[in-house]
Amino acid sequence: NLELIVKVYNIKYNESVEIHKKNEILRGYSIMIAKTKEGLSQGLTPEEAINNAVRYCRGNNILVDFLKIHGSEAIGMLFDYISKEEYAELKGAEHYDIGFEKGIEKGIEKGSEQERLTIARALKSEGLDSAIISKTTGLTIEEIESL
Repeated sequence: NLELIVKVYNIKYNESVEIHKKNEILRGYSIMIAKTKEGLSQGLTPEEAINNAVRYCRGNNILVDFLKIHGSEAIGMLFDYISKEEYAELKGAEHYDIGFEKGIEKGIEKGSEQERLTIARALKSEGLDSAIISKTTGLTIEEIESL
């Protein structure tokens, strides 16, 4: 049996939060979320708010390297972060429901795939046979060998 234990942190931006002092990427991502929410509260569309937040981060040397590598993924995560209530107020509940469900499905798919890869890497590093890892994770032998 494989047991996964997960510790969840609230990464809402606050200088006094201990994890922000220890992890610059989480601190930067928290700032980007806070700036996105600030833009939404000022009446910007989600796209405008996110783009402004990304520009703010780049202009203030926050997450610069991370955004170069993972920019589109981070922006997608910000779109996922915007709450249903905020988006409904801005664009209307009908349009939101369609996009929200698609976003949830896509996020679940990405998260599930990432989890399978993470588990496979861990099992491979423990020396388990690729066939067993494949059976456990659903990944192909080729995918496992390329990790």
